[in-house]
Amino acid sequence: MKGHLPGLCHEALLPACPGLVEGKSLSDEEEVVMADMDDRTDSEQLPEWLEKEVDQKVKDEIGEGDYLGYCHIFWEAKKRILHDAYGIDWKTPAERYPGIIFD
Repeated sequence: MKGHLPGLCHEALLPACPGLVEGKSLSDEEEVVMADMDDRTDSEQLPEWLEKEVDQKVKDEIGEGDYLGYCHIFWEAKKRILHDAYGIDWKTPAERYPGIIFD
């Protein structure tokens, strides 16, 4: 993964990897951060059918929002539904990436 990071949201990763600039290689420390993020992303992946089913249940429960803080409300509802209905201990993106501010 040395070097560029195609397909990733550079703005979201900048706090964790300040050297992340288009065309610039990552430092060894940034490589460790990115490898850790990749591992967490892979381990948290839900099957597509379950992702769609749970997301719909969340929207049915809390509605669809487009306001500051909605992602946190959505994730907490999703976490609870996955735990209560499916027995899955899912971590929100905020829990998986504590150094990144979401909203």
